[in-house]
This record gives sequence, structure tokens and C-alpha cells, in this order.
Amino acid sequence: MKHDGTHEQSSAVSGRGPLAGIRSVDCGMFAAGPYAAMLLSDLGADVIKVEPPEGDTMRPTEKAFAGVQRGKRSIALDLKTPEGLQIFYRLAARADIVQHNLRLEVAERLGIGYARVREINPKIIYCHGTGFGSKGPLRSIGGFEMNYQAHGGLESAQAGEGNSPVLVCGAPMDLFTAMQAAAAILMALRWRDETGAGQYLEIPQFATAYVFESQQYITPEGPGPRFTLDSRQTGLGPFYRIYEAADGRWICVSCPDQASRERMLSALGVDAGMLSRPRAELEGELEMRFRARGADAWMALLRSSRVPCEIAQETGTVEKILSDERALERGRVVEYEHPVYGRLRQTGALMRFSATAVRIERPPPLCGEHTREVLRELGFDAEQIADLESRAVIRCARS
Repeated sequence: MKHDGTHEQSSAVSGRGPLAGIRSVDCGMFAAGPYAAMLLSDLGADVIKVEPPEGDTMRPTEKAFAGVQRGKRSIALDLKTPEGLQIFYRLAARADIVQHNLRLEVAERLGIGYARVREINPKIIYCHGTGFGSKGPLRSIGGFEMNYQAHGGLESAQAGEGNSPVLVCGAPMDLFTAMQAAAAILMALRWRDETGAGQYLEIPQFATAYVFESQQYITPEGPGPRFTLDSRQTGLGPFYRIYEAADGRWICVSCPDQASRERMLSALGVDAGMLSRPRAELEGELEMRFRARGADAWMALLRSSRVPCEIAQETGTVEKILSDERALERGRVVEYEHPVYGRLRQTGALMRFSATAVRIERPPPLCGEHTREVLRELGFDAEQIADLESRAVIRCARS
């Protein structure tokens, strides 16, 4: 890694990211919308974050906010004022993408709905991350990560058979929805290259839970068998679960086919005839065997037997990764100076290209940190910018 925080590239690799020259206007809040915009920024797009003068509503959760905002430029703009809205329109006119995850009626009320933006820029790719879609009885209902988990049944599925629902840690609804949004935008850019036409994209977040809950299939005769997490939340069956070793650590095994299951039984010294025994009996036998050795010994034996396995790491793994200098050198972790936090590390972009660079050169912005810079690019002079700031139409951050 270079001292400026960028990744080393071979002489054959272009310094430009694959999305260099693309501009996205990000009006999203919280995680799902902004994370999609951040992925585009990692690929070289110029992402301008438009937020109200008081800031994105996620800013009070500072570290989580920073995790989905790197690479962007922030302009703090009051869209409820005529002057602020006109500035947004000037941004949209020069943009390739406008994206947000506001409720439909909020976007329409502010004057930044798709129909209005398309009038300004017919080639715009407009990506709307909705909660429950733009049609139907739930279209006006907002929500957050855990609401969408609940709606899709994920919290009940994660609980295990017979148990009360539990929250799935992390933000799978937010982040997976954002990845779909980023992919949809890339496909829409490809379509525009072919046709010259922009389009409207809608990514309903509630439906993301259905992807996570898609283990069951339906036939004309009715529902097929469904994989169900056991009541102890250890797995879905004898060969797809975690087992406690003698040292109190846990071994995760994943054996999807007959061959890998037989190799696992052989490694544990269990007769292959046990495959025909009832599930509870087989699991009991495997539990007893795993408790006979420590986790490291089992890992060595199982891996030498080509059994897919891992030790279930304790919480705190992320801290170890962020302190790993090899991860920093390889770009899995990036480091840069932040005006508030000082030296900041976070997980980097995991994509690699043989001919184009993936660069992370700008830390998460302060609210309005780039307001003056962006307005100057739009043709505003210093006197006009000062006037807008004095009337609270804009906010210009001071470190």
C-alpha cells in the first residue's frame, strides 16, 4: 500500500477506476442507500452526497455512519427552500445517477421524484431503494433493518425450531439490498450505453428477506421439505452444523454430499452405517466424538480428510482483521486520515480488476465538507455561496 492509502497497481493497470467519469447524486439516508453509493465510489464514480444542513439522520451513530460513506463528497443543502431545490436540479442535470431510499411521498413532496428529475435529465438512471415498493397498501410505510427481517420471517427462522424470534445480527437486509442496487445501476449504465436511454430502478428492501428465506420449494402437490434450524441453533442437520470440541471451542462442518459425509465419518472414526440411523442418534454420536479432542486437532484432521470445516470464531474477529498488516497491504483493509477520528481503518473494497484500479482515497465526509467545492463546479462564485450560507440554504463544514 502506498502512503496515501491507495493500492499498489502494476504498470499494466490504469489509474482510473472502471466508473471514472460517472457522477452519482446520493440522497440516501442510513445504510441501504448510502452503501450502494459507496460501492460505486470505490469503483471510481464521483459520488456527491446531498444531505440536509443538520446532516444525515444516521450521523449520530458516528462509526456506523462512517462505514457506508467513504469516497463521497458532501454538500449540505436545504431542499425545502427554492434555492436549495434549484441547486439539486443543477446537480441532477449533470449527473448520470440519482439514488435515494426516501419514502416515495417524501421524495415527491421535496420535488426530487423520478418524473421531475427525468424532465431535467432524460438520460438519468434513477435508483429508488423503497421499503415495501412503490405500489400496494404498504407503499407509504417506512422501516428499518429489523422490521424487514420480521416481515420476511427471518427472525423466526433464525430462532430455531420451537423458539421465540431472534434478531439476526449485522445488517443483511440493508447491505444485500444495497448490493442489488449497485448491480442494477451497473446494468442500467450498460443499457444506456447501448440505447442512450435512462430509466427508473426500484429495489424493495422487504423482498430481500425472501432471498434469505428461499430454502423451501413449492410443487403442484404443495410445499416441499424445509430446512429448519434446530432448537439449539446449532445447524440444519448432522452434517451442516457446529459441534463443541473438548476445549470449549466450536467446529463448523458443511458436508452437502454423500462423499464428504463419508469422509467426515471416517475422520471421526464413525462407521458409515450410522448414515442410516435416526438423525438424533447420529447427532448424539457425532457430538460425543467431537468432545474427545480440541478444536485445532479436529481442524487438522478434518482438513486433511477434505472435509469443509472452520472454527467458529469469537466476536472480536473484525478487530483482529483491522490490525492485520497483511490485510492492509493486500487492500482488504484500508487506512486514511479523518479530520475528526484521526487515523481510520475499515474494510476495503474486495473487488479486483486486472486492467483498472479500485481506489479508496477519501474518508467519510463531514456534513457539508465539499459544499463550496461542488457549488464552484456548478458555477457559483464566492459571493453567491456566502449569501446562500448566510440564509441557511447550504451548510459549509469547518473541520
